[in-house]
Amino acid sequence: MSTITAIKQQKRNLHRYNLFVNGKYIASVNENTLIEKKYQAGQELSPDQLEQLLTYEKKDKLLELAFRYLEYRPRSRKEVSQYLKKKTSQQKQLYQTHEEEIQIIEKTLTQLEELDLINDTSFGQWWLEQRQTGRKPKGVWAIRSELKQKGVADDIIEKTLGAEGNTTEVSLALAALQHHRLLSRQDLDHRQYQAKAVRYLASRGFSFDTAKQAVDQLAKERYNAKMGSAQRN
Repeated sequence: MSTITAIKQQKRNLHRYNLFVNGKYIASVNENTLIEKKYQAGQELSPDQLEQLLTYEKKDKLLELAFRYLEYRPRSRKEVSQYLKKKTSQQKQLYQTHEEEIQIIEKTLTQLEELDLINDTSFGQWWLEQRQTGRKPKGVWAIRSELKQKGVADDIIEKTLGAEGNTTEVSLALAALQHHRLLSRQDLDHRQYQAKAVRYLASRGFSFDTAKQAVDQLAKERYNAKMGSAQRN
Protein backbone atom coordinates (compact mmCIF):
# COMPACT_ATOMS: atom_id res chain seq x y z
CA MET A 1 0.00 0.00 0.00
CA SER A 2 1.25 3.49 -0.90
CA THR A 3 0.75 6.49 1.37
CA ILE A 4 0.64 10.20 0.54
CA THR A 5 3.32 11.55 2.88
CA ALA A 6 3.25 15.22 1.85
CA ILE A 7 1.41 17.73 -0.36
CA LYS A 8 3.31 20.91 -1.25
CA GLN A 9 2.14 23.94 -3.19
CA GLN A 10 4.37 24.76 -6.15
CA LYS A 11 6.29 28.05 -5.96
CA ARG A 12 5.95 29.03 -9.62
CA ASN A 13 2.37 27.89 -10.09
CA LEU A 14 0.34 28.44 -6.96
CA HIS A 15 -2.60 26.49 -8.42
CA ARG A 16 -0.62 23.24 -8.68
CA TYR A 17 0.42 20.90 -5.85
CA ASN A 18 3.19 18.32 -5.70
CA LEU A 19 2.22 15.01 -4.11
CA PHE A 20 4.77 12.79 -2.40
CA VAL A 21 4.10 9.10 -1.90
CA ASN A 22 6.20 7.10 0.56
CA GLY A 23 8.53 10.09 0.84
CA LYS A 24 9.14 10.49 -2.90
CA TYR A 25 7.64 12.92 -5.43
CA ILE A 26 5.09 11.05 -7.53
CA ALA A 27 2.91 13.62 -9.37
CA SER A 28 1.44 17.11 -9.41
CA VAL A 29 -2.20 18.06 -9.78
CA ASN A 30 -4.12 21.31 -10.00
CA GLU A 31 -6.06 22.77 -7.11
CA ASN A 32 -9.45 21.64 -8.41
CA THR A 33 -8.34 18.01 -8.68
CA LEU A 34 -6.78 18.14 -5.23
CA ILE A 35 -10.07 19.34 -3.71
CA GLU A 36 -12.36 17.16 -5.83
CA LYS A 37 -10.43 13.94 -5.12
CA LYS A 38 -9.84 14.94 -1.48
CA TYR A 39 -6.15 14.05 -1.50
CA GLN A 40 -4.49 14.60 1.87
CA ALA A 41 -1.33 13.68 3.71
CA GLY A 42 -1.57 10.30 5.41
CA GLN A 43 -4.06 8.97 2.84
CA GLU A 44 -3.39 5.43 1.67
CA LEU A 45 -3.68 4.65 -2.04
CA SER A 46 -4.34 1.31 -3.65
CA PRO A 47 -2.45 0.47 -6.88
CA ASP A 48 -5.53 1.49 -8.88
CA GLN A 49 -5.84 4.79 -7.00
CA LEU A 50 -2.15 5.49 -7.57
CA GLU A 51 -2.62 4.86 -11.29
CA GLN A 52 -5.61 7.23 -11.25
CA LEU A 53 -3.47 9.90 -9.62
CA LEU A 54 -0.93 9.66 -12.45
CA THR A 55 -3.75 9.92 -15.00
CA TYR A 56 -5.13 13.02 -13.28
CA GLU A 57 -1.68 14.61 -13.49
CA LYS A 58 -1.47 14.04 -17.25
CA LYS A 59 -5.00 15.33 -17.84
CA ASP A 60 -4.46 18.39 -15.64
CA LYS A 61 -1.34 19.33 -17.58
CA LEU A 62 -3.20 19.01 -20.89
CA LEU A 63 -6.03 21.08 -19.46
CA GLU A 64 -3.63 23.90 -18.59
CA LEU A 65 -2.13 23.77 -22.08
CA ALA A 66 -5.63 24.00 -23.55
CA PHE A 67 -6.50 26.97 -21.31
CA ARG A 68 -3.50 28.88 -22.65
CA TYR A 69 -4.32 27.90 -26.24
CA LEU A 70 -7.88 29.18 -25.82
CA GLU A 71 -6.78 32.53 -24.37
CA TYR A 72 -6.08 34.03 -27.80
CA ARG A 73 -9.37 33.25 -29.55
CA PRO A 74 -12.21 30.68 -29.58
CA ARG A 75 -11.28 27.31 -31.10
CA SER A 76 -13.19 24.42 -32.60
CA ARG A 77 -13.00 21.00 -30.97
CA LYS A 78 -10.84 19.75 -33.83
CA GLU A 79 -8.38 22.62 -33.41
CA VAL A 80 -7.94 21.91 -29.69
CA SER A 81 -7.68 18.17 -30.33
CA GLN A 82 -4.95 18.66 -32.94
CA TYR A 83 -3.08 21.03 -30.63
CA LEU A 84 -3.15 18.57 -27.73
CA LYS A 85 -2.07 15.68 -29.97
CA LYS A 86 0.88 17.75 -31.12
CA LYS A 87 1.84 18.43 -27.50
CA THR A 88 1.50 14.80 -26.37
CA SER A 89 3.52 13.60 -29.37
CA GLN A 90 6.41 15.63 -27.98
CA GLN A 91 6.17 13.74 -24.67
CA LYS A 92 5.50 10.16 -25.73
CA GLN A 93 7.51 8.88 -22.76
CA LEU A 94 4.77 10.01 -20.37
CA TYR A 95 2.23 7.59 -21.83
CA GLN A 96 2.36 3.85 -21.53
CA THR A 97 0.43 3.26 -24.76
CA HIS A 98 -1.00 5.25 -27.67
CA GLU A 99 -4.47 4.25 -26.45
CA GLU A 100 -3.80 5.87 -23.09
CA GLU A 101 -2.63 9.06 -24.82
CA ILE A 102 -5.82 9.26 -26.93
CA GLN A 103 -8.03 8.43 -23.94
CA ILE A 104 -6.57 11.24 -21.83
CA ILE A 105 -6.92 13.71 -24.70
CA GLU A 106 -10.59 12.76 -25.08
CA LYS A 107 -11.18 13.17 -21.33
CA THR A 108 -9.59 16.61 -21.51
CA LEU A 109 -11.77 17.61 -24.46
CA THR A 110 -14.88 16.38 -22.66
CA GLN A 111 -14.04 18.45 -19.61
CA LEU A 112 -13.47 21.53 -21.79
CA GLU A 113 -16.89 20.97 -23.35
CA GLU A 114 -18.48 20.65 -19.92
CA LEU A 115 -16.88 23.97 -18.99
CA ASP A 116 -18.24 25.39 -22.28
CA LEU A 117 -14.72 26.41 -23.27
CA ILE A 118 -15.09 24.54 -26.55
CA ASN A 119 -18.44 24.65 -28.26
CA ASP A 120 -18.58 24.21 -32.02
CA THR A 121 -21.96 25.94 -32.29
CA SER A 122 -20.66 29.07 -30.56
CA PHE A 123 -17.40 28.83 -32.47
CA GLY A 124 -19.23 28.65 -35.80
CA GLN A 125 -21.21 31.80 -35.01
CA TRP A 126 -18.06 33.62 -33.90
CA TRP A 127 -16.20 32.57 -37.05
CA LEU A 128 -19.08 33.76 -39.23
CA GLU A 129 -19.12 37.16 -37.55
CA GLN A 130 -15.35 37.53 -37.89
CA ARG A 131 -15.42 36.67 -41.58
CA GLN A 132 -18.26 39.06 -42.34
CA THR A 133 -16.75 42.14 -40.72
CA GLY A 134 -13.81 44.28 -41.71
CA ARG A 135 -12.77 45.67 -45.07
CA LYS A 136 -12.80 42.37 -46.93
CA PRO A 137 -15.79 40.25 -45.86
CA LYS A 138 -16.12 36.70 -47.17
CA GLY A 139 -19.08 34.92 -48.70
CA VAL A 140 -20.97 31.89 -47.40
CA TRP A 141 -19.16 29.47 -49.72
CA ALA A 142 -15.76 30.45 -48.33
CA ILE A 143 -16.98 30.41 -44.72
CA ARG A 144 -18.56 26.97 -45.17
CA SER A 145 -15.25 25.62 -46.50
CA GLU A 146 -13.29 27.15 -43.62
CA LEU A 147 -15.64 25.73 -40.98
CA LYS A 148 -15.34 22.28 -42.57
CA GLN A 149 -11.56 22.56 -42.34
CA LYS A 150 -11.96 23.46 -38.67
CA GLY A 151 -13.86 20.20 -38.15
CA VAL A 152 -17.28 21.71 -37.48
CA ALA A 153 -20.10 19.24 -38.22
CA ASP A 154 -22.20 19.78 -41.35
CA ASP A 155 -25.45 20.24 -39.41
CA ILE A 156 -23.88 22.96 -37.26
CA ILE A 157 -22.47 24.69 -40.35
CA GLU A 158 -25.81 24.67 -42.13
CA LYS A 159 -27.61 25.95 -39.04
CA THR A 160 -25.00 28.71 -38.62
CA LEU A 161 -25.15 29.79 -42.26
CA GLY A 162 -28.87 29.16 -42.70
CA ALA A 163 -29.81 32.49 -41.17
CA GLU A 164 -27.75 34.32 -43.77
CA GLY A 165 -30.24 35.35 -46.43
CA ASN A 166 -29.48 36.48 -49.97
CA THR A 167 -29.95 40.13 -49.02
CA THR A 168 -27.21 39.85 -46.40
CA GLU A 169 -24.89 38.15 -48.89
CA VAL A 170 -25.39 40.89 -51.48
CA SER A 171 -24.74 43.55 -48.84
CA LEU A 172 -21.50 41.84 -47.86
CA ALA A 173 -20.44 41.55 -51.49
CA LEU A 174 -21.12 45.27 -51.95
CA ALA A 175 -19.05 46.04 -48.86
CA ALA A 176 -16.16 43.99 -50.26
CA LEU A 177 -16.30 45.91 -53.55
CA GLN A 178 -16.49 49.29 -51.81
CA HIS A 179 -13.01 48.75 -50.40
CA HIS A 180 -11.48 47.34 -53.57
CA ARG A 181 -9.35 49.42 -55.94
CA LEU A 182 -11.64 48.38 -58.81
CA LEU A 183 -14.13 50.97 -57.64
CA SER A 184 -11.80 53.84 -58.50
CA ARG A 185 -10.77 52.59 -61.93
CA GLN A 186 -12.20 54.82 -64.63
CA ASP A 187 -10.48 53.04 -67.54
CA LEU A 188 -12.85 50.05 -67.43
CA ASP A 189 -16.13 49.92 -69.25
CA HIS A 190 -19.10 48.22 -67.59
CA ARG A 191 -18.40 44.83 -69.15
CA GLN A 192 -14.75 44.81 -68.10
CA TYR A 193 -15.59 46.06 -64.63
CA GLN A 194 -18.30 43.42 -64.22
CA ALA A 195 -15.98 40.57 -65.24
CA LYS A 196 -13.19 41.66 -62.88
CA ALA A 197 -15.55 42.39 -59.99
CA VAL A 198 -17.38 39.05 -60.29
CA ARG A 199 -14.05 37.22 -60.43
CA TYR A 200 -12.84 39.07 -57.33
CA LEU A 201 -16.01 38.30 -55.38
CA ALA A 202 -15.83 34.64 -56.38
CA SER A 203 -12.31 34.54 -54.88
CA ARG A 204 -13.85 35.82 -51.64
CA GLY A 205 -16.35 32.96 -51.55
CA PHE A 206 -19.44 34.64 -53.01
CA SER A 207 -21.65 32.76 -55.48
CA PHE A 208 -21.92 33.93 -59.09
CA ASP A 209 -25.54 35.05 -58.62
CA THR A 210 -24.67 37.06 -55.51
CA ALA A 211 -21.63 38.60 -57.19
CA LYS A 212 -23.66 39.60 -60.28
CA GLN A 213 -26.42 41.17 -58.16
CA ALA A 214 -23.86 43.18 -56.21
CA VAL A 215 -22.03 44.33 -59.33
CA ASP A 216 -25.26 45.29 -61.09
CA GLN A 217 -26.46 47.20 -58.03
CA LEU A 218 -23.14 49.03 -57.70
CA ALA A 219 -23.11 49.85 -61.42
CA LYS A 220 -26.62 51.29 -61.08
CA GLU A 221 -25.54 53.38 -58.10
CA ARG A 222 -22.49 54.67 -60.00
CA TYR A 223 -24.64 55.48 -63.03
CA ASN A 224 -27.21 57.37 -60.91
CA ALA A 225 -24.41 59.26 -59.17
CA LYS A 226 -22.88 60.22 -62.54
CA MET A 227 -26.23 61.38 -63.91
CA GLY A 228 -26.93 63.40 -60.81
CA SER A 229 -23.56 65.09 -61.07
CA ALA A 230 -24.15 65.87 -64.77
CA GLN A 231 -27.55 67.43 -64.02
CA ARG A 232 -26.07 69.66 -61.29
CA ASN A 233 -23.44 70.89 -63.71
